[in-house]
Amino acid sequence: MERRRALGSSLAYLLLAIASILSLFPIFWMVSVSLRPNVGIFRIPPAWLPTEFTGEAYRQILTTPQHVRTFANSYFTALMVTLVSLCFATLGGYAFSRFEFRGTRIIQLLIIGPR
Repeated sequence: MERRRALGSSLAYLLLAIASILSLFPIFWMVSVSLRPNVGIFRIPPAWLPTEFTGEAYRQILTTPQHVRTFANSYFTALMVTLVSLCFATLGGYAFSRFEFRGTRIIQLLIIGPR
């Protein structure tokens, strides 16, 4: 019985490790490609790690005024959307916790279900 439990735990950890690797691979690939020169990006077959590292893309993006303004606009928009959503969610959460009305359970399931 103990051996079966250990095997089940090992299998669960193995599946979690595989899922973690698959989830983190796009982030690894994005960082790896961002640190290559442009010529290395389109190489066939692709290399897992860049042969020569360069931060040229970051320097170019962070020193161009148009890109900096675009980043600032994006961050401002994301911050405002987050604050407005938080305000409405707080008001809605208060209403759901304090008041009973027709369809409360269905609406709560539709909100929490997809999460």
